[in-house]
Amino acid sequence: MVPNWDARIAAVAFGLLTPLSTIAAVFLAQIPGSYADLLFGHRAFGLLGAFVGMVLMIGVFGFIICVVVLFTMHKIRDASRAAS
Repeated sequence: MVPNWDARIAAVAFGLLTPLSTIAAVFLAQIPGSYADLLFGHRAFGLLGAFVGMVLMIGVFGFIICVVVLFTMHKIRDASRAAS
Protein backbone atom coordinates (compact mmCIF):
# COMPACT_ATOMS: atom_id res chain seq x y z
CA MET A 1 0.00 0.00 0.00
CA VAL A 2 1.31 3.42 -0.95
CA PRO A 3 1.55 5.91 1.92
CA ASN A 4 -0.38 9.15 1.62
CA TRP A 5 2.72 11.30 1.03
CA ASP A 6 3.86 9.07 -1.85
CA ALA A 7 0.54 9.54 -3.62
CA ARG A 8 0.64 13.29 -3.02
CA ILE A 9 4.17 13.61 -4.42
CA ALA A 10 3.33 11.53 -7.49
CA ALA A 11 0.20 13.60 -8.13
CA VAL A 12 2.09 16.89 -7.89
CA ALA A 13 4.86 15.64 -10.19
CA PHE A 14 2.31 14.38 -12.70
CA GLY A 15 0.39 17.65 -12.61
CA LEU A 16 3.45 19.84 -12.99
CA LEU A 17 5.25 17.82 -15.65
CA THR A 18 2.32 16.68 -17.82
CA PRO A 19 2.37 19.90 -19.91
CA LEU A 20 6.02 19.21 -20.76
CA SER A 21 5.29 15.63 -21.79
CA THR A 22 2.31 16.84 -23.83
CA ILE A 23 4.48 19.31 -25.73
CA ALA A 24 7.07 16.60 -26.39
CA ALA A 25 4.36 14.20 -27.53
CA VAL A 26 2.89 16.75 -29.94
CA PHE A 27 6.26 17.16 -31.65
CA LEU A 28 7.06 13.43 -31.62
CA ALA A 29 3.60 12.43 -32.90
CA GLN A 30 4.77 13.13 -36.44
CA ILE A 31 6.84 9.95 -36.39
CA PRO A 32 4.05 7.36 -35.91
CA GLY A 33 1.76 9.52 -38.05
CA SER A 34 4.10 9.45 -41.02
CA TYR A 35 4.68 5.70 -40.61
CA ALA A 36 0.91 5.10 -40.59
CA ASP A 37 0.54 7.28 -43.68
CA LEU A 38 3.26 5.34 -45.52
CA LEU A 39 1.93 1.97 -44.37
CA PHE A 40 -1.73 2.49 -45.27
CA GLY A 41 -1.31 5.04 -48.08
CA HIS A 42 -3.97 7.53 -47.00
CA ARG A 43 -3.56 10.82 -45.15
CA ALA A 44 -6.42 10.06 -42.76
CA PHE A 45 -4.45 7.13 -41.38
CA GLY A 46 -1.52 9.47 -40.85
CA LEU A 47 -3.68 11.73 -38.71
CA LEU A 48 -5.05 8.74 -36.80
CA GLY A 49 -1.52 7.37 -36.28
CA ALA A 50 -0.34 10.74 -35.00
CA PHE A 51 -3.24 10.95 -32.54
CA VAL A 52 -2.75 7.40 -31.24
CA GLY A 53 1.01 7.97 -30.98
CA MET A 54 0.46 11.17 -29.04
CA VAL A 55 -1.92 9.51 -26.56
CA LEU A 56 0.47 6.61 -26.00
CA MET A 57 3.48 8.90 -25.55
CA ILE A 58 1.66 11.08 -23.01
CA GLY A 59 0.73 7.96 -21.04
CA VAL A 60 4.23 6.50 -21.14
CA PHE A 61 5.90 9.83 -20.28
CA GLY A 62 3.51 10.35 -17.36
CA PHE A 63 4.22 6.86 -16.03
CA ILE A 64 7.98 7.33 -16.32
CA ILE A 65 7.81 10.71 -14.57
CA CYS A 66 5.87 9.27 -11.64
CA VAL A 67 8.18 6.27 -11.30
CA VAL A 68 11.32 8.43 -11.34
CA VAL A 69 9.88 10.86 -8.77
CA LEU A 70 8.77 8.07 -6.44
CA PHE A 71 12.14 6.30 -6.75
CA THR A 72 13.99 9.54 -6.01
CA MET A 73 11.81 10.32 -3.00
CA HIS A 74 12.33 6.85 -1.56
CA LYS A 75 16.10 7.23 -1.94
CA ILE A 76 16.00 10.63 -0.23
CA ARG A 77 13.86 9.24 2.60
CA ASP A 78 16.20 6.27 3.07
CA ALA A 79 19.24 8.57 3.12
CA SER A 80 17.65 10.86 5.68
CA ARG A 81 16.77 7.89 7.89
CA ALA A 82 20.32 6.58 7.67
CA ALA A 83 21.76 9.99 8.56
CA SER A 84 19.66 10.32 11.69
